[in-house]
Amino acid sequence: MRRLAVGVALFAISTFSIAGGFAIMEQSVRGLGQSFAGATTGLGDGSSIFYNPAALGKQRGRQFGLLGSRIAPSMVFYDQGSTAIPEIGGFPLPGVPSGDGGDPAWVPNLYYMSPVGQRMQLGFSINAPYGLASEYEPGWQGRYQALRSEMLTINANLSLAYRVTDRFSAGFGLSYYKVETELGNAIDMGSLAFQALGPQVATQLGFVPMGTDGAVKVEGDGDAFGFNLGLHYQLTDHTELALGYKPEVDIDLAGDAYFTVPQTAIPLTQMGLFVDDTVTADITFPEIWSFGLAHRFQRLTVALDALNVGWSSFQELRIKFDSGQPDAFVDESWKDSWRYALGFNYIWSKNLIVRAGYAIDDTPIPDPQHRTPRIPDNDRTWYSAGFTYVMNPNLTIDLAYADVRSDDTDMENSAGTDLLRGSFELAAEVFSIGFTYRY
Repeated sequence: MRRLAVGVALFAISTFSIAGGFAIMEQSVRGLGQSFAGATTGLGDGSSIFYNPAALGKQRGRQFGLLGSRIAPSMVFYDQGSTAIPEIGGFPLPGVPSGDGGDPAWVPNLYYMSPVGQRMQLGFSINAPYGLASEYEPGWQGRYQALRSEMLTINANLSLAYRVTDRFSAGFGLSYYKVETELGNAIDMGSLAFQALGPQVATQLGFVPMGTDGAVKVEGDGDAFGFNLGLHYQLTDHTELALGYKPEVDIDLAGDAYFTVPQTAIPLTQMGLFVDDTVTADITFPEIWSFGLAHRFQRLTVALDALNVGWSSFQELRIKFDSGQPDAFVDESWKDSWRYALGFNYIWSKNLIVRAGYAIDDTPIPDPQHRTPRIPDNDRTWYSAGFTYVMNPNLTIDLAYADVRSDDTDMENSAGTDLLRGSFELAAEVFSIGFTYRY
């Protein structure tokens, strides 16, 4: 009954297109063209403010950048024997096929940097490092676990890089995070009534398991401060090493839950359930370590990046109701994950740099029992390409494309009265465009 009180995984909203869990890698067009290899050592654009502020130390002059990424995910569920739980009969789970739950979205970014004295570089950025959206058909089989999910995170970061020596730089950034969420799903009022009132009384009142549905929509927001650190070392004239770090960020969220209750289920509200209420929850953005190595061979530069994300901080989702309704609790038990990227850029001419990249990205979800339709994440592979074109000494345009693929993704998860068993077919396409102005 507790999980049915809301039956949603609050504030952990994602689509397959993002980089493991609910993090968004798409903060640089040049980075996307190289599958984000080279992001830690620096790509020559303002994205160093986000990935590694120390890499700003190797750049000179003032620079303004504006870019956006269109992320188009595909999330299609194929049923493989989903059922109601045995306590209410174990019959096949009613509903229509999922359709495509992916919801395309644009991710904007803005960067500015300027020198401060002879050895310091100041940077400011606004981006969206976490979240996206998904939406399923209202009557699909997994409606009790997810219908609409949306999360928006805005991060404003002020960074400073200091060149300790001509080859070594250190960087520090201070971030402000603002999070807004909206999500919804159906509620199996019929099965809940069978469990709470008994089959005989529930039937007399007109309840039908998985045939008397209510709904819930939850909205919430919160904010917090965080920071990031970085080191950058020019080992030789052609080789760079770099390290970036972001600590965990804990965000307290507050919002409202709105319930839609069918007429036959009104007696359940008299038990104190499914009553519009204010809610609270917390979310932890994970600790992130990034390691980078880049080497230039005349016109060709090869970059290697490794990213360790501390998703083990995401062990549970718990929603608390201010009125005393039972907590909604979901066991997540995520694990830390790694991402490895190999990228290339080649100076084709004085005006054109071409890019290509490959990456493998591990999922933090440990097994099918902890995978939900809100986050049907799995290991994925990135293939990407792009280019940088110098239009004039002041203006540069970047374009990039990535194809992100995953093996079929098994899921066997319950929201309380259902067992959703099947597999997701996951894929995503990402297109990015950006402009950089130097002066």
